[in-house]
Amino acid sequence: MDNDSTKIYPHPKWGQVYVEESDYCLYYLHAGQRVIGHASYRLNESDHKATLIDIVLTANEYRRKGIGSWMLDIICDSARRCGAESIEGTIYPENPRDPQDWEKMKMFYKSNGFEINDIKIFKSLLS
Repeated sequence: MDNDSTKIYPHPKWGQVYVEESDYCLYYLHAGQRVIGHASYRLNESDHKATLIDIVLTANEYRRKGIGSWMLDIICDSARRCGAESIEGTIYPENPRDPQDWEKMKMFYKSNGFEINDIKIFKSLLS
């Protein structure tokens, strides 16, 4: 990951996110040598939209510490720089193990500026 399109976002506490920007961006969050999460989106240049594919923290001890919001900010910033005017996605009620997690997931996106309509999420990236 040492080409010109690679960006590194350091975080003083949680590690680094490495991003290779193109029409598909995949982020890995590292804590030392350990990958503790990932996130990705796909850019559709023809309609200036990005589609959020996933955002996952794989290590429980890093959850509920603001890391997911930080990664979501990086995704939105990257998509905006690549020309997206909005980002959208789908959240599925069957993904969480517990029905309360479904409500927490919706609140996570809502607290990060997304509009929620049933299972669809949307955020304008225009300032």
